[in-house]
Amino acid sequence: MPKYRFIAGAQCPKCQEQDSLRVVTEGERRWVECVCCDYQDHEPEAAKQEEWGIIGRFKP
Repeated sequence: MPKYRFIAGAQCPKCQEQDSLRVVTEGERRWVECVCCDYQDHEPEAAKQEEWGIIGRFKP
């Protein structure tokens, strides 16, 4: 069962609505989605993190 946590003050990059983004955690998977439109942003896989130069992870 997924867990949801809203991101206070965040603005959706697609529809520009404020306070509509939430972090969804389901097992080891985590992503951000907008409750007003179909925007989703998934956390990169471990292999891609090194390629993209990611130095940290968001832990809600």
